[in-house]
Amino acid sequence: MPSDLQITNIKDQANANSAITIASDGQITVNQNNPTLTLGSNATFPTGSLVKSEFYTFIESSDFDMTSTAFTSVRAYQSFSCTVGNTIVFSFSFLSEVYRSSGTINGRRGMVRVKQSTSAVAGNTTSSLGTTLNEYVVGRILIGADGSSATGYSPTFIQGSFVVTNTTHYLGLNSKTLSSDVTFRVTTSGDRPLTLSISEFKGDVLT
Repeated sequence: MPSDLQITNIKDQANANSAITIASDGQITVNQNNPTLTLGSNATFPTGSLVKSEFYTFIESSDFDMTSTAFTSVRAYQSFSCTVGNTIVFSFSFLSEVYRSSGTINGRRGMVRVKQSTSAVAGNTTSSLGTTLNEYVVGRILIGADGSSATGYSPTFIQGSFVVTNTTHYLGLNSKTLSSDVTFRVTTSGDRPLTLSISEFKGDVLT
């Protein structure tokens, strides 16, 4: 027949200190200072908990100059593993430069987009890389048309988020200039690299 074991304290071998205390309501207190605990694969995190983070640095032999007014090339392409149903929040960070390369114009602007997909796409190729999650315009519009080639510098941070639908996702960043007379540069040099930070949270925290 079933039986109950009722106990208040579990003490050490010398019967000097209580290692575990069980309260009348069933709450358990571990009295050891700074106990070592290892979470196994069956550990369950509450929704919203940060379960994993990853960080990548992209360095190339030269910076990436975009002179096309169309999104034509995937940059900073990265794949990573994740858990279906969790939420991914990621961000690209880099220094961008915009300058006039020809003509007399008032615009000095470029645009970047962040993309995600569940299908693999080769980096630095002509590909849309799936779904656009965010876009950002970098640069300025002058009061009047000007032939100056002075460069505008901008620390650029663009973020995206989505709920995981597959065990592997692919992220990318692509760019374009907003005028054929303007060059938009995304820096990827050694002293000014492009970086990608990825955080995975338990459950769907976007809805």
